[in-house]
Amino acid sequence: TTVTIDGEVVSPGTYVVDKAEVRLSDVIEKVGGFTDEAYVKGSRLKRALTDEEIERQRLAVTIANRNLGAKDTINLDSLQSYYFIGIDLQKAIDNPGSAADVVLRAGDIIDVPQQNNTVKISGGVFYPNTVNYEKSLSWKDYVHQAGGFTKDARKRQTYAVYMNGKVAVRGHKMKMEPGMEIVVPQRTEEERHRMTAAEIASLVTSTSSLAYLIYAVSSMI
Repeated sequence: TTVTIDGEVVSPGTYVVDKAEVRLSDVIEKVGGFTDEAYVKGSRLKRALTDEEIERQRLAVTIANRNLGAKDTINLDSLQSYYFIGIDLQKAIDNPGSAADVVLRAGDIIDVPQQNNTVKISGGVFYPNTVNYEKSLSWKDYVHQAGGFTKDARKRQTYAVYMNGKVAVRGHKMKMEPGMEIVVPQRTEEERHRMTAAEIASLVTSTSSLAYLIYAVSSMI
């Protein structure tokens, strides 16, 4: 199995791991540890879609396009051929063989970023902004630093995207961390009763369940 690890590690590169089952901890052993600038908690895993997953994705989009207006259809050629998996690299290293120690697939890419002491706020705020991370602040404090909510903001659907690829919804362990992005969804009056092309495109690139995709498209458009 060939796996690539980039970023803040002592010896980045592509490695061959001669084991039947290759995990995150196996690859970390080969790179000689992390640099002083590494933000291990923000590490993420990039994985290419298999041919079966790509076909499933295209089928879901085809079904969605049948229900969208001509101006909103999703271009099949714009779909991504990879996706990100939220990981906890530090926990994987501390507990080899555990659930956190994800089993890798040939071609996987692990990225260990530098420390990023900022928080980005985007979406339904008056002044989308990137500000310094302060441990004592809540997600609402950061929204205030971006001018507060607009009238079309969907406050209850506010969510956080962390550097490692994990997502947390407001009220469900939305812990503040450096390098994260707080996203406030927003809709116009016209869009409130249907799922947009952008939302469907996001959905089909983030899940491999065809049954769920078809259900979501048929029930929300």
